[in-house]
Amino acid sequence: MTPILKLKNAILPNKKNPLLTKSKWIWLKNPQYCENQWVNIRRTFDLDSADPNSSLHISIDTDYCVWINGQFVYSGQFSDYPKHKHYDTLKIGDYLKNGINCLAILGYYQGKNTSRYIKGQPGIIFAVENYDNVISSDRNCRIRTSPEYQNGPIPHTTAQLGYNIICDASQNDGWTFEDYDDNNWEIPIEKTLATNGFWGKLDPRPLPKLSLSKISAGLIEYGSLNRSSENIDCPVAQTMAQDTLIPLHQTSDIGKYEDFVFHPKNEHEGCYAIFDLGQESFGYLELELTAERGTAVDIAHGEHLLDKRVRCCIEDRNFADRYICAEGRQNWMMPARRLGCRYLELHFTRTNKPVQIHRIGLKQVSYPVKPRGRFECSNELHNRIYELCTKTLELCMHEHYEDCPWREQALYSSDARIQALCGYYAFGEYDFPEVSLRLLGESLNSDGFLELCAPSVQSTTIPCFSLIWIVAIQEHILFSGRSNLGNEFAQQIDNMLKSYISMCNEQGLMESPQGSRYWNFYEWTPALNGCQKDGKAKIESPLNLFLLESFNAAAEIFKYIGDKARYEYYSLKAEKLKDTLSSMYGSSELLPTQLEPQPKQKIYSQLTESLALITGIPQKQSINDFCKNIVYKENIEKATLCNLLYVYKAVILKSDYKAFVLEDIAEKWGHMLKCGATSCWETIKGAYDFNGAGSLCHGWSTVPIYFYYSLILGVKPLEPGFKTFSVNPYLEEIEQASGEVPTPYGNIAVKWDSSNNVFYVSHPKAINPCISEEPGSLKILTEKY
Repeated sequence: MTPILKLKNAILPNKKNPLLTKSKWIWLKNPQYCENQWVNIRRTFDLDSADPNSSLHISIDTDYCVWINGQFVYSGQFSDYPKHKHYDTLKIGDYLKNGINCLAILGYYQGKNTSRYIKGQPGIIFAVENYDNVISSDRNCRIRTSPEYQNGPIPHTTAQLGYNIICDASQNDGWTFEDYDDNNWEIPIEKTLATNGFWGKLDPRPLPKLSLSKISAGLIEYGSLNRSSENIDCPVAQTMAQDTLIPLHQTSDIGKYEDFVFHPKNEHEGCYAIFDLGQESFGYLELELTAERGTAVDIAHGEHLLDKRVRCCIEDRNFADRYICAEGRQNWMMPARRLGCRYLELHFTRTNKPVQIHRIGLKQVSYPVKPRGRFECSNELHNRIYELCTKTLELCMHEHYEDCPWREQALYSSDARIQALCGYYAFGEYDFPEVSLRLLGESLNSDGFLELCAPSVQSTTIPCFSLIWIVAIQEHILFSGRSNLGNEFAQQIDNMLKSYISMCNEQGLMESPQGSRYWNFYEWTPALNGCQKDGKAKIESPLNLFLLESFNAAAEIFKYIGDKARYEYYSLKAEKLKDTLSSMYGSSELLPTQLEPQPKQKIYSQLTESLALITGIPQKQSINDFCKNIVYKENIEKATLCNLLYVYKAVILKSDYKAFVLEDIAEKWGHMLKCGATSCWETIKGAYDFNGAGSLCHGWSTVPIYFYYSLILGVKPLEPGFKTFSVNPYLEEIEQASGEVPTPYGNIAVKWDSSNNVFYVSHPKAINPCISEEPGSLKILTEKY
């Protein structure tokens, strides 16, 4: 066993951050693998008295799972940067005992850049606090390469998510228990102290740990399978996709089977089963079964069924992993990678004995958000859409906002901006968006643009997403009343914008950056998706409209933080760019998406016209005609779900078009509900978009939340923190509505009913309403509390 350290008088110098005082980053001395590396770490210690309030502080590159005395405690490293790490603090008092204890850690080092991870140095650091004693990561630990998990380069799930997982449980030798003999394990190398050398800052986790709960799947189909071939180098997903399935039982109902036994047939190579979680879910796969040693269980996951099976192999994506059984009854929780899915498909091979499934499902992972907002109205469809959107929003927020839980789990500034806006209303949550926006801000590249995702190092970036990040900072200050991000990133925002100004021509129009790094994407339509690269310099109206929006946002940010000089500078820049873009309309009633050089065939889009209207570009035509073009013009590229925020914000500037917003939401999101959606789709095409890789749970599609609060309830902040707020509800299409809008000072309650002619507003004393128009003939009642 590991040398036992008898602890009595080891005083902790810094109770707030013990990792910075004693512990070392440790790892294998001579790691055999430089990527996709799994290690087992043990630290055994003897306690005279186990502290019921004992804590474990832990940080790792890339992820960890912790057991104490054989009991699983927790997993999940915060998503961070190699030189700005974060440590978790886990309460472990319930797992400790007087006498010999063992801290066992399954450590994972990815070692390859993806959309949610930057390659750092392999290492783990930890400290256990027990009363005044500290048990640190150092040479008293023992370490080895994990014999269970397949190490080294193997097929990836997606380029964004990283490697598949292959676990051989038959190689598990009980290493997590305190009585295990680890004398033949290695002594780890002590790399450095907490913040020396490669590692820079080491801060506490900035958000609460995620909550864990169980969700079980029900059986919907099972049968036998034939496997034509299996190449050891072939992804598990490809092998599963090529299996021939022979159904024995199918049902449209979810069967809540317990201890169901699957019998392989002699004439077939194995058997299979398909399970339904009942709704889109997110978490760690959990499997409890009884099987023969060596039985291979291939596990596919997905959001939809195609031809009555999980579509797990989509182009170069491989949504399937493998578990090889130990003998008898066993439990396995798949570590490191969490699944976003509804369906699970299992293929059992390499066995002649029955396989008994006791339970399959997810250890569901959720950010502990409390919905402070509330919305309901007399239209039941809109109530259902609201529930669909809030569920989706929760499914796409964990360590940071995620575009989708299934395919990527990545943080993009454009997606995060929409998610934050909706979350301010639905949850009144300000810490979470602040952390996400800070992660994005830390990704600034030397060319003046943020990385495509954060934390990550990408070969490609989308220029307009950096501009949208600045807008998101301004909106965070407006809704939260906090100036943290404005002060923290003021100089960076100034530097970024001046970098973009240097890319402008004599007219002040910004050229779209050229080169393989720059994806000039604006919209999922052929004319605006940025895939038409010819290497020629272009000036595109969407990029310049996003630049104008960011000038306006920057001016507001500098006004909020009291920087008068830069407020005036960017206000002036915004006015000049407005005038220039206005002149580009000429005699035309629409602004082409490409301004210079003028193309032979001009292309117009809803996005361009909506941005122009939102940013206040002076027009020769009326706002009514402008909105008419956005909504009804035939030769115009329609916006997809990702940009409906701009379209809806534009057309509600004219009251005659407010009904269009609610009708469009009802049509598009109502379609999803009719198709059985349990979360909002990435595009209206659903799973069939992007050659079958369309996400059925996507954060940007929660946009109806924003308009339910800002349009139907009519509440918007006018000053940071809702210090003053407007109330101007839309009463035409809805007979009655009520809700609560969270603010930093308390909730604003709004209720109106056209049948009794009463409009009611209740708000905290610290904030003041600005009721811009008397809502129709309704009598207004206001109350402070």
